[in-house]
Amino acid sequence: MSGLFPARGEPIAWRAVEELADARARALSFAPGRGVAVVGRSSAAAVLDIVAARRARAPVTLLHPRDDAETWQQLAVLGGAARIVDEGVVIDDVVANATSDIAALPAGADVLVATSGTTGARRLAVLGADGIEASALASAANLGWRADDRWWLAMPTAHVGGLSVLTRCAASGAGVVCTPRFTPEAFAEAVDERGVTMASLVPTMLRRVLDELPGWRPPASLRAVLVGGGPTTPALALAARRRGLPVLLTWGMTEAGSQIATQPLDVARSDAPDDAANVGTPLAGFEVELRGARAWVRGGPMMLGYVGAPSPFDASGWFDTRDDVAPDTRGRLRVLGRGTELIITGGENVYPAELEAAIESHPSVAAACVVGVPDVRWGELVVAVVVGDATSEGEVAAELARRLPPHKRPKRWVWVDELQKTAADKIDRAAVRAAVCDGDRRRPLRSPS
Repeated sequence: MSGLFPARGEPIAWRAVEELADARARALSFAPGRGVAVVGRSSAAAVLDIVAARRARAPVTLLHPRDDAETWQQLAVLGGAARIVDEGVVIDDVVANATSDIAALPAGADVLVATSGTTGARRLAVLGADGIEASALASAANLGWRADDRWWLAMPTAHVGGLSVLTRCAASGAGVVCTPRFTPEAFAEAVDERGVTMASLVPTMLRRVLDELPGWRPPASLRAVLVGGGPTTPALALAARRRGLPVLLTWGMTEAGSQIATQPLDVARSDAPDDAANVGTPLAGFEVELRGARAWVRGGPMMLGYVGAPSPFDASGWFDTRDDVAPDTRGRLRVLGRGTELIITGGENVYPAELEAAIESHPSVAAACVVGVPDVRWGELVVAVVVGDATSEGEVAAELARRLPPHKRPKRWVWVDELQKTAADKIDRAAVRAAVCDGDRRRPLRSPS
């Protein structure tokens, strides 16, 4: 193990991994029809656990390392896992505590990934082997592969963004450089010293790189940084590209096995505003249909379904993403935001992502989260929760007044040191909204006069 997976994160060699994975599968009794739950860390040992289970055709339920033991147990039982494994060690024999039923899984179940839970209760999405392969091929068709490619893995493999790094690289034979936890310094080291050419980040990670490494510029060998998992404002994308980071915006979700649409490589270094305001076109194998503004998708990479739930697909195989999307004149998609996040104030629609992008374009703002809270006059009141210099509120508000109609502007501002995050390091919009409402618990929230 030490020669294949050095402590400082040298690339994984897939040919040798497969041999080790087969040995681990035998040692841990992974077998078809016997599910296993794996703590999905961003470590080489966790990678080996996942590869071992998949090669043994044992459906694997991925557990987030930040969850507690009770949550692990619940998800393991739901996924029909016989045991929980953490970096090669069996830490819980699930069948000794509860009855696990792998027969309840959809036929062809390969990997089970918990949805983020930011818009409701967490569910296990079931990905099939064919869908995982189709997703990897779709990404390869968009980005291509080079013999020297190495993809940085710092997201937990329990997150579809981390899992997809493994599946893409396993399909192509490309290297994976593992880092146990994300820091901007670790990212810079991986690029400068470990030869990383590809990376996947969520917007908060990208922002930290820019803020905490103001003097760092990556070498030209870094050819793509996929940014997804939440809205990326044009201001953030452009700031990153101007610092030499080849950012490609992407739209996807767990249920789609990862990406649905991603920008092509030729815009990775563009400083054109239009190239920072879309997520490209659907990848190979996907269809996107707009019903009103709501995006429905279907295609080979889609999940098989949710564990223990009715089929989420309509009669023609379409899946409701709950995202509102609009095409531009060139057919590129612009994600307006989750339909469930839409704020209706005085009968007018406000998409938080649009307002957040406008607020974050001001240099004194580091991050923003826009939420709607109950209001006796407007139905919902638009509230901007902002990280930045609170003394600039007047300037920011004046700039918005020049750019946006009145109903799209915040009627209330809350300045904070940081925004709440989910386990996947995304802004937790529900928690932000709850904190705003909690602050007003002792008095009815009414509109400013």
